[in-house]
Amino acid sequence: MTTEMTEELRDEAREIQDDLVALRRTLHQWPELGNHLPVTREQVLGALDGLPLELTFSCLSPVDGLHCGQCNKCAERRRAFSEAGIDALTRYAVPLTTSAMDRR
Repeated sequence: MTTEMTEELRDEAREIQDDLVALRRTLHQWPELGNHLPVTREQVLGALDGLPLELTFSCLSPVDGLHCGQCNKCAERRRAFSEAGIDALTRYAVPLTTSAMDRR
C-alpha cells in the first residue's frame, strides 16, 4: 500500500468516524446477551445498507482475485448475507458446496 493510499484511507476513515461512534453508542444503549441480537442486527444492517459490500473480501484461499468458494470463510460469508437478506454480489471461483455451507 502506498503512502498516498494510506492517507486516502485515513481521510475516509475520519469522514465516517462520527457515524461509527454514534452507531456504537446506539448499540450500547440496548445491551443484548447471547446469540439472539435483534436490535444489534437491525442497527448494523441499517448501517451497511447501500455500502458496496462486493468490495469486501473475506476468503482464506483466493483464486485469481476471487473468493475461492470452498473455504469456511466463503461459506460463512454466503450464509451471513443470505440470512440478512443481502445480495453481496460476491463472485466465487467455485460455487460453494453444501458441506462447506454447513461448517461453522
